[in-house]
Amino acid sequence: MRRSRFQITVIVYVTIISLVTLPAMAQQNAREVFERARMLDESNQNLSEAIKLYGEVVNHASGERVLAGRAQFRIGILYERLGRKAEALRAFQVVANQYSDQSDLAQRARAKLPASTAKTNLNAKKKLATSEGTALTVRQVWAGPSVDFLGAPSADGHYLPVTDWETGDLGIRDLVTGQTRRLTNKGSWMQSTAFAIFPVLSPDGKQVAYSWFNKEYGWELRVIGTDGSAPRVLYKGTATNSDWVFAAGWTPDGKYIAALIAESRAKAEVDLVSATDGSRRVLKPLSESASRAMGLLRFSPDGRYIAYETRQKPDSKENDILLFNVETKEEIPLVQHPANDFSPIWTLDGKNILFASDRTGTLGFWLQPVADGKPKGPPQLIKSDLGSVWPMGFTRNGSFYYGLDSGMNDVYVASIDFNSGKVLEAPAPLSQRYVGSNSAPAWSPDGKYLAYVSQRGPGTTSLTSRDKVLVIRSLDTGQEREVPVSLSLINRPQWWPDGQSILVAGNDKRSRVGIYRVDAQTGEVKVLVQEEGNNYRFPMLSPDGKTLSYLRINFPKGTWSIRARDLQSNGENEIFSVSPPNGIANMGLSPDGQQLAFVVGDRTKPQVAPLRVMPISGGETRDVCQIIGDLGALSRLIWTPDGQKILFTVRRQDPAKPVNSDQTFELWQVSAAGGQPQKVGLAMERLRALSLHPDGKRLAFAAGQSKPEVWVMENFLPANKLRATSVSRR
Repeated sequence: MRRSRFQITVIVYVTIISLVTLPAMAQQNAREVFERARMLDESNQNLSEAIKLYGEVVNHASGERVLAGRAQFRIGILYERLGRKAEALRAFQVVANQYSDQSDLAQRARAKLPASTAKTNLNAKKKLATSEGTALTVRQVWAGPSVDFLGAPSADGHYLPVTDWETGDLGIRDLVTGQTRRLTNKGSWMQSTAFAIFPVLSPDGKQVAYSWFNKEYGWELRVIGTDGSAPRVLYKGTATNSDWVFAAGWTPDGKYIAALIAESRAKAEVDLVSATDGSRRVLKPLSESASRAMGLLRFSPDGRYIAYETRQKPDSKENDILLFNVETKEEIPLVQHPANDFSPIWTLDGKNILFASDRTGTLGFWLQPVADGKPKGPPQLIKSDLGSVWPMGFTRNGSFYYGLDSGMNDVYVASIDFNSGKVLEAPAPLSQRYVGSNSAPAWSPDGKYLAYVSQRGPGTTSLTSRDKVLVIRSLDTGQEREVPVSLSLINRPQWWPDGQSILVAGNDKRSRVGIYRVDAQTGEVKVLVQEEGNNYRFPMLSPDGKTLSYLRINFPKGTWSIRARDLQSNGENEIFSVSPPNGIANMGLSPDGQQLAFVVGDRTKPQVAPLRVMPISGGETRDVCQIIGDLGALSRLIWTPDGQKILFTVRRQDPAKPVNSDQTFELWQVSAAGGQPQKVGLAMERLRALSLHPDGKRLAFAAGQSKPEVWVMENFLPANKLRATSVSRR
């Protein structure tokens, strides 16, 4: 279980050799040149050329001011890397002076400047605030591989309840000292897959309520003291795909917790749960469609209302925001607009709700005044062009904390000679559309098309709803066609041998996990495998399209089994199975469909695992090699078209560095007959989702990862509202 399961999976571009400069760059090419520069930047290759390209973006991207600011900042970073300090300082000074409207970027640039220069800039900023009123500022609070932004800060902004993603334990982050203290001690990920998530501090800051995914694969609602005392379980569910619990907030007296509890797909409700004995009182029963649409819930500071988002229609992609009166059980529309409005957060005085909306075409924060449980006037735009954000909460002085995911994820194509292990053509991004939101490539059987999954619309983290579409790109013309698919999640596409359909794993609109057949023209979906309590990974088709192989994980029993299903008779055979502490980390079917490669991991030996091959019909297994490295980095095993080699990825890990500090994944190959694995000259950030062209050379893959950060916006509430907030909390 990794952080990427709950936060956006995204990308940083790397490694490219052949680039072109544009002396008179057209406006529409600014983003393309920026991405080419970033490839060199992130791969640490030809930095002088990268600086030149970033400069082209700055000089010619007049209509792309945000992009130009980012390019100017990267120029400073690269000069720093080259040891050219004077030029780096000049570049950062330009950002601080000319792009001050991009407050977060300007703040990062000012942090790079000498104290005297920074002080001068700060004084100028103070003068601006004095002359124009209180100035909105944005600053970074926390960055790095262990960031978690799914909790809300304490009223004084000093502490943040978090999941410590090194282990999955619940913790408290001191935002002043930068230290995290664990409140639970479950052991490492290899010892237990349990984890905490969505922590909420009590009003007095002495307790934390949180959701807990236990080792039996069930959800619990728990409470513990911020000093680690008095841990207790208030609600314990069962291990099914639909059972879950989410702590929304505390009543002002700290006696009850508002929680969204789904005991089954057909039964979900918002409850008040006693913080002492776990007794429950139903506040609002939810229909099946409503429970699936229900997003973030927040209790008002006075305990009278719950704010939440819900779909405008059962199958709508857009949300509105409603209030629920706890006493009268009345449901009150608060924000209704054709756009997508979501993630409501109360100010601490209960007089405003901040929410996210894409009504301007990009994601922004809006402030809706509230009085007596009703909207008071129209909402006000606070900040636009947010990117991938997750609202967290307000502090006593009106500061607003939020999570930001600055990473990117995309599909690349590289040409590789697997006989020599050399890269012939460096990775290049597949598409210039929806940059940073593409993944899961799959070549068509004739090699003329490449299908991939693209995430669309101004969205937030993967915890919120974003549209995922299946895109089919012609390699001859470069034209792309979107296939409408009525699935809420699409993973691991693979073409049917006839090229007319695509096999995918994913979730349907009712969040049921399964394996599906998608018509490549119409997007019509047919269920192939779907059973309650099971999860499915690595679906693969035989060359004739008649047999489906896949990994089935049964959560209630904790078993992992490789299965083969006859798609005509629906008869199914179990080929291989393991039980904890073992698990199957990866699978891959040979080109002739006769052999299956897979990796068996052992939690007691997290850095080594055997790669095995066995007949698809079952029988004896044989070890091909030992894979040494982080097994969590393993992507789907793929075979070369001649069936002679097996490809896989492993994460580079320096034992001297913290866990997760280096997310560089390397491509390796090994003879299917057995032997020592050989490194292929390709390494990128979280390189995965491998798909090899029928020519045996062109490799398509996804790369990139989530880069979570915690930020705070200060002085953005209107002055009269800020004063009212401060007075009300005294």
